[in-house]
This record gives sequence, C-alpha cells and structure tokens, in this order.
Amino acid sequence: LARDRLGLHARGLHFLVGGPRSAALRALGQSDMEEAERSLSELRELLGDRLSVELTRQLSPGDRQRSLAMAAIARKLDLPVVATNDVAFHAPEKKPLHDLLRCIRLGVTLEEAGRKLLPNAEAHLKGPREMAMLFRDLPEAIARTLELSAAVKFRLCDVRYAYPAPDLPAGNEA
Repeated sequence: LARDRLGLHARGLHFLVGGPRSAALRALGQSDMEEAERSLSELRELLGDRLSVELTRQLSPGDRQRSLAMAAIARKLDLPVVATNDVAFHAPEKKPLHDLLRCIRLGVTLEEAGRKLLPNAEAHLKGPREMAMLFRDLPEAIARTLELSAAVKFRLCDVRYAYPAPDLPAGNEA
C-alpha cells in the first residue's frame, strides 16, 4: 500500500513499523540515524497514535544494538515500542522446512542459498516468558505488546485458506 494511500485505510488499525524489512531499519543498518528518524517521523504524521515501533530480537549479530537504537529514535519521536519476533514458523524444528520452501521460492539449492536463509531457528513463535527475557532491558516494549494483543480480536481457527480453482483442460472439470 503506497504511503499516500495509507491514511485512507488506517481507521481502526494499529501499525507496527521498524521491523526487519522496514525502511527505517535499513537506514539504521547503513548508520543513517537521520533517515531512520525521518522515515518514522513521516509515518507518525500520517498515523498518529496508531503507530508503534517494532523491535525484534532473533539472536542474530547486532540485534540488541539495532533494537536499542530503534527504541532511542522511538523515544525521541514519542512513539511506543512493541516487542515482536517476526515469526516465520511456529516451532524451531520447522526451520528446515522453512529453508526448503525459501529455496524453492528463490530457485536455488540448499547448498547455494547461503545467507538467503535465516541464520538460526529463532524466528519461531515464542511464549510470554521467553519474550520477556529477550526484552528484559525494554519492559515498555513488552507492556505495549500486551496492550496491543489485548485489543486484537483474533482466533487462528477463523483463518481459512481459499485454494485457487485449478486450471484443468476442457472435459476434466470435477
């Protein structure tokens, strides 16, 4: 969704920005604090108090430092921080399957994939205690996570996948 249209669809939604694929975190990774701040500031103008800065820690090199830098920018802009995990699979033992699916998507073998795969199995769904330990130095991030999760009405059983209709040759329809 283009930024200029974001405000048109924002009513009743909460927005998390600053995660692993965000412009702000990319700028921070290039040591451009001003650009990271500008990116978050623009979104703050557009979304107001529906915006939170997402912090993730998956035990990758530099995770803690990046999250602390993002938290500092958030404080400067008076934005709340929220602890997340950018979940890719529900349990650590599902990482090999995730790697395989990623390789298929990228059109490479497991041997060729290299850094295109996650470095560890930490992108799994974590429980409250584990998240609290990861973010023990940022209790406000855990508090905001609990606040937002209490406001969300979601049940996994309500999620249904609609398979596309198969493109069958004439005469082979079911």
